[in-house]
Amino acid sequence: MEEMEKDRRLARRRMGWGAFSVIMIQGALLVAGTFFGGPMFAANIAATTPLLISLLWAEVALVGVYLGASLTEALKKK
Repeated sequence: MEEMEKDRRLARRRMGWGAFSVIMIQGALLVAGTFFGGPMFAANIAATTPLLISLLWAEVALVGVYLGASLTEALKKK
């Protein structure tokens, strides 16, 4: 039973870091597109800004849930 709990905590931590990594990659791609993309890229980003902001908030919530649950379990253990 203890091994299963340890695996669950580790999986949650990995999912949190994975979601955080996706946020960083998306940010880097947007910055790169802003510098190297043309006017079509800028127009597309302007049109999809509300969708991108909603996606970012959903990803931030995932990171908070995964890492927050891991932190809560770690604090309860002590």
